[in-house]
Amino acid sequence: MSLEEFLDWLNVVEEIMEFKEVPMERRVPLVATRFRGRASTWWQQLKISMNRQGKTKITDWEKFKKKMGVAFLPHNYTRIMYQRLQNLRQNTHSVDDYTDAFYQLVAKNDLSETQEQLIMRYVSGLCAQFQDELLMYDLCSVSDAHQRALVLEKWFDRRPAGSWGSTARASAGAAPPTHAVPSQPAVPATIKPRASTYKCFKCGEPGHHMADCRKGNRPGKALFVEPDEANIHESPEGYDQEALFDDEMIVRRWRK
Repeated sequence: MSLEEFLDWLNVVEEIMEFKEVPMERRVPLVATRFRGRASTWWQQLKISMNRQGKTKITDWEKFKKKMGVAFLPHNYTRIMYQRLQNLRQNTHSVDDYTDAFYQLVAKNDLSETQEQLIMRYVSGLCAQFQDELLMYDLCSVSDAHQRALVLEKWFDRRPAGSWGSTARASAGAAPPTHAVPSQPAVPATIKPRASTYKCFKCGEPGHHMADCRKGNRPGKALFVEPDEANIHESPEGYDQEALFDDEMIVRRWRK
């Protein structure tokens, strides 16, 4: 029998005996008749031990519960129950499940708290959005907080996707999507820039126009360059059309 099962069983037994109005002096033998297994063995050994020590039989109900607690409860069960109550949170559970666990743990802990303290203890274990809403009300009891939390739970569940809800909460901490910027295609290292193919009509050397030539007034060599050497069959991008219509050259030839 686990800790929770033993405490639940003891609470049920007390409720039944109070309902049946069983006298205090009859409660111990009545409960003992229902023992089975380990509990029955423990009870028999306890009676033999007390008889050998010359002690009277246990007839007091409170003393009987203490003896059972020593035998079936861990020595630090009070601390365990209080720690469970302190760490109780709703998380992904429903409001009803959380509330049931809260009432059970409160019943198993001997708390000396006021009604306002119990209300705040209950509210602080709910989800964050429920806490913000409930703190706006003047709650009079834990039951009142429970009923209002149920209304909030239904309201949040009916909200459309994308609004503040479980889906939105799950994606709230996610990083915003990043849009990749298309990169420019890399130019292969083997491809080199196209060299300039135009030539000067004065000196015949490539790389400059006739107006920029510094060779003096020598007759134009480029006029006598063979067609293959002048690269006249190069593509439009590589052939300098401007040199064919050089203003200075046209004026000089017209004067001749």
